[in-house]
Amino acid sequence: MKETRSKKITELSNEYGSKILSDYHKNIYLERLKIELPLKSTIQKNYFDQYEQGDGKELKTHFWSTKSSSRLCFEFFSWLAYEDGVKEVVFEKKLPGINHSPKIPNMDVYIHKENNYYFIESKLTEYGNNIYSLPDSYFKEKGEAFSTSGKPINSSLSDRYYNTGFDKSVMNLYESIIKKLKENNTRQKPSWLDIPQEIKHTIGIYFEIINNINKYNNNCISFYNLFYDFKDGNDDFAKFFFDIVQSIMRKELKKKGFNGTYIYSYVTYQEAVKLIPERPAFGSDKIPEMNGSTNKNLINSFLGHRPIKW
Repeated sequence: MKETRSKKITELSNEYGSKILSDYHKNIYLERLKIELPLKSTIQKNYFDQYEQGDGKELKTHFWSTKSSSRLCFEFFSWLAYEDGVKEVVFEKKLPGINHSPKIPNMDVYIHKENNYYFIESKLTEYGNNIYSLPDSYFKEKGEAFSTSGKPINSSLSDRYYNTGFDKSVMNLYESIIKKLKENNTRQKPSWLDIPQEIKHTIGIYFEIINNINKYNNNCISFYNLFYDFKDGNDDFAKFFFDIVQSIMRKELKKKGFNGTYIYSYVTYQEAVKLIPERPAFGSDKIPEMNGSTNKNLINSFLGHRPIKW
């Protein structure tokens, strides 16, 4: 029988008899989140502060959901703090936004290891939004653009992109996506792909790199979507989308003097869990209740509907 989002949400909730974690499990997570990090390059002293300073306020509700893609991402990457060569692991990494925007993009996790920088977005049971949900401020000129509250936007599109010229690429991307979706009207985009969010994150990464060009030059920058595969996607559209955005970023970054490499791609959690080494879960050496838990044990509690045994 095919696994569906609704079925997985039900099974994840059944692990704990609720849609949210028990106080017992929540308290252990809070202990783990507040452990001091050994990473000298990370500004925040612990993961708790990283989540608290993120704009999404994950620790208010989302992190504690039994279907939390944020918490799954934490289990997948938090252990990297103890790996050789890793300099930064930052959850809810803030990226620059367009000019005059009230909100800025936050990346689920940002990792710096040796000469590699990774920007990673995590998806579990979420449905992604379509291109038509992209706010006017990202692709419409003054006189045509309105805020989400219906007020006219009084800045030019070029000004919103700090006169970098990147606005033209975003406009062309928007038009290309609309055209492709009309060609693919029967299946359209993959269900997990949140196109407006991807565009906002791409813009944020673009500004992050050009604003810190000396930091990122001669390095490899990778932006990955890590998602749970329910086999209800459109692989042709996914390939089209990731290829065209990667091409735009490579071209525009080169114009600004970036001489490193840029990769934009996607991978399923089912595939990725097979590739990571088994390591002690973050905090398992300090919290007796965790009883030697490994990163893969905890990840598989999400993927295989098995409750965490603490």
